[in-house]
Amino acid sequence: MLIKIKIMKQFIYTLFIAAVALPVLQACYKDEGSYLYNDINEIIISGIADEYETMDGRLTITPVLTSTLAQNENDYTYEWIIFKKGGSAPIAVTFATTRNLDNQALGVPIHVNPYEIRYRITDKNTGVKFEKIFRAKVSTMISSGFLVMNDIDGEMRLDMLSYYAVDGVSRYHYMRDVLSSAGCNLPPQQGPIKIVSFRRTAFLGSDATQNWMVLFLITKTGTHRLHYTTLQLNETTGIKGLFQRPIYYPSDIDIDNILYGNSTLMHTTNGNLYHYYTQWMATLFGLPVNTLTGGAPYFRASPLAAGIDGMSGMWLVFDEDTKSFYRLGSDTDVTPTRCVKLPTGTLTSYENMGKDLEFVDYINFNGVGNRYLAVLKGDANDYWCLRLTAPNMGMGGFVQDKWQQINATDIAQAKFFAVTPSAGNGSNIYYAVGSKIYAYNIENMQTYLVFDKPGEIITFFGRVSNDFFVATYDESTKVGTLGRYTVPVLPNQLQLLVTPAPAEQPVICSEFGKIVSVVNK
Repeated sequence: MLIKIKIMKQFIYTLFIAAVALPVLQACYKDEGSYLYNDINEIIISGIADEYETMDGRLTITPVLTSTLAQNENDYTYEWIIFKKGGSAPIAVTFATTRNLDNQALGVPIHVNPYEIRYRITDKNTGVKFEKIFRAKVSTMISSGFLVMNDIDGEMRLDMLSYYAVDGVSRYHYMRDVLSSAGCNLPPQQGPIKIVSFRRTAFLGSDATQNWMVLFLITKTGTHRLHYTTLQLNETTGIKGLFQRPIYYPSDIDIDNILYGNSTLMHTTNGNLYHYYTQWMATLFGLPVNTLTGGAPYFRASPLAAGIDGMSGMWLVFDEDTKSFYRLGSDTDVTPTRCVKLPTGTLTSYENMGKDLEFVDYINFNGVGNRYLAVLKGDANDYWCLRLTAPNMGMGGFVQDKWQQINATDIAQAKFFAVTPSAGNGSNIYYAVGSKIYAYNIENMQTYLVFDKPGEIITFFGRVSNDFFVATYDESTKVGTLGRYTVPVLPNQLQLLVTPAPAEQPVICSEFGKIVSVVNK
């Protein structure tokens, strides 16, 4: 009986719900399509390029606006927003509220990277916003290109092969004595040695461009730091400002080389090496690292060394006293303070080799590791090649895979050495003799002539920005020529690089003096 009553109650309740829901469902069905739908105005923005370059920090842009509905452009509001660089994130600043830009100042400083700009339109009637995102690079004629250090009768002159656009076409332009053009007050410098550019951690002051990029001129007169963007003399945060403590800075410091591989090695004429980790941490130069004990005694280090990008403990350094290779730090040393001995070599010993180091460099090997390639010279004028592989970005140590004598054409007269600039297997050694450049393949042990400019001498040869740069000099006319070359498959000659269309300009210039160093800017 109780069960029957419960069933009856459930039936009556279900019937009641169905009776109430049916009219509601019918009302919903009958109401379908009874609303009025109005199209909103949509604005299509065109006539704005993806990127602009301005030399004076101003832009003129007349956007083309196409609307889907007939509407007066006075019904819109306009914003031009630029994202300033600084701090941990860009800062959005509205620099104009007009439909067009007419020689409008952007209000931002010169920077090595383009700024993001947003052109935003708001429909006053609907509040709907439309925008176009593009970029603008604020630069000068000295913002990008290649800085070229010349020796003019013993005195340094800095020229530039500057890359910028004229009438929308980007090409290289020669600039003589760029420091004078920039208004730099650097005193005359004797004995030009090298120009160096590298990246470092931004922690000195608020100028991110200045802090991320470092530019040094090394001469026999001294080493000077320049502001990367403006090329103005910046001695307040020069070499001394890159030491952890003033007491570590040698008063008689005499620098002859600076090497960069995401950490930095600085070499002085007395054979000391100073290490500076530049990638993630604000670790400055400290005490010399050319030691096996973390302090005295110090061995005399070669000014030649090679390191892997991003790995501070993967520098391969050479002890000129004992003719030995060491490694700077270990796998776990983020900021190494000493060198360590290498494991016993399988092809030759790393220690007491009895040979002088003539050249050493590294090359990315198929994107999975790195190879080091060194050229050494024996007392009998015999040349040897040592090639090492550093598996797993060096975390697997060093593995010798080649140790052989080099029997190459005129290698005893070689002045400059280089390895393949772009990714490869490190099988070719390039070297310059007089007016010629040879390539020696260590696999088939053959020598190939890949460049020759009779009547001139090669004064600089090396890899810059993943290409070979060759500088020749005519003693009779006192004119230097600089060319940028790609590296073809042997036995083909070096190929002169040509800029992209529409300029299609061969990258070569014969306006220089005796070139001793080239760096990308």
